[in-house]
Amino acid sequence: MSRAPAIPDPITGELLTQADVERRMLTLVVALEDGVGELDGLALSAAAAEADYRLTRDTALVRIAADSRAVGDKMTVGERDALAETLAADEFRRWKLVDARVRSKREYLHSLRAALDTLRTVAANIRAQT
Repeated sequence: MSRAPAIPDPITGELLTQADVERRMLTLVVALEDGVGELDGLALSAAAAEADYRLTRDTALVRIAADSRAVGDKMTVGERDALAETLAADEFRRWKLVDARVRSKREYLHSLRAALDTLRTVAANIRAQT
């Protein structure tokens, strides 16, 4: 009686059959599809957070310029920018945190794709044994 072609799992040492590899591939495909959907939502959140930050910062710059003119106070461009950044610090932090999640999710998806490519190679090697 002939056994199905198999190769050893590099981590556990157990023999992997074509069916095992295909199950693992399906698991990765589902995770990849879910992750792409999550990335879409995160990217939208990051865009909204960036828009909120820029609006808050620009509004602060306009107010600072108007206030300094009203009282005859002279501020350098650097001072105005620093004050506007301080007034928009919460929005900036939110934007950067969401942006970091976007980058992290992209890296996760890249890892899933690499794992899927590896399993494709394993599946081809198993098929080649027949």
